[in-house]
Amino acid sequence: MIRALKSSFFRFFSTGLFVKLLIISVVLGAFAILQTCASEYYMYFVSRPRYLTNEFVIFCILKLVYTMPFATAVFSMMFTGNDVAFRTINNKITTGVSRVNIYIADLTVTVFASLLSLFVMTGLFFLFGRLAPVKSAVTFSKYIAGIFVQVLLITVAFASVYTLLQFFISTKLLALIISLIMIPCLMFGNMYIEVCLQEPYRESYKDEETGELCWKLNDEYIGGTPRKILTFIYETSPYSYKFIENEEHVPQEAIAAGIVFVLSSAAGITSITKKEYQ
Repeated sequence: MIRALKSSFFRFFSTGLFVKLLIISVVLGAFAILQTCASEYYMYFVSRPRYLTNEFVIFCILKLVYTMPFATAVFSMMFTGNDVAFRTINNKITTGVSRVNIYIADLTVTVFASLLSLFVMTGLFFLFGRLAPVKSAVTFSKYIAGIFVQVLLITVAFASVYTLLQFFISTKLLALIISLIMIPCLMFGNMYIEVCLQEPYRESYKDEETGELCWKLNDEYIGGTPRKILTFIYETSPYSYKFIENEEHVPQEAIAAGIVFVLSSAAGITSITKKEYQ
């Protein structure tokens, strides 16, 4: 295991991926800051200064729920995808490193890189909030820490799924496309479920004969077990943002992210022994 980890981390630091990761993290962090300033605070170069609070940092961190999965998918292709596509994994196998250790090592580096990027961008948010030439009351709080942990767990879950895809889909580009498609599918699927759940149980109509207002059952209403399933999916989706409302208890998104990480990691570890590399 030590050999596999050393090999993966050496490749991460020696091939320029580490430097590229830091540069991309700073660029994405700066983009999140500018977008938040423009959309939430209307702070343009020609407008008057605004007052920054912890909400600014929260807005920026929440944007990482969208940007981090995309960045992690690209990193997974560049790291694990290249390892598989260029058959360098064969060299490790022939030297006696087990497939399981190779998989765990690549997963560890992918998770490490994702978390490093997440910490860099969040640190950039706090630095801007504290050092920007405007009035600021940005401070670290338990609430911000809770939201950060939720985004961290969501990122780790995506990293685990992307590593699985890169190992078991023959073409790294196809694995990347599937990885990227997953994100808008989750977003729009969550929006569709929200619309379905908002359908009222009854709907009103006007009786043509009497002119009175009457009520009838809504045919579009989803009840029973299907509604419970849709509600569970909606509440555990990272794009419902329910975790920002749940400060006292462990949000369901955190539990769901942990389950996804465990299941996808277990699937990869148990299947990698049967994977053939030519």
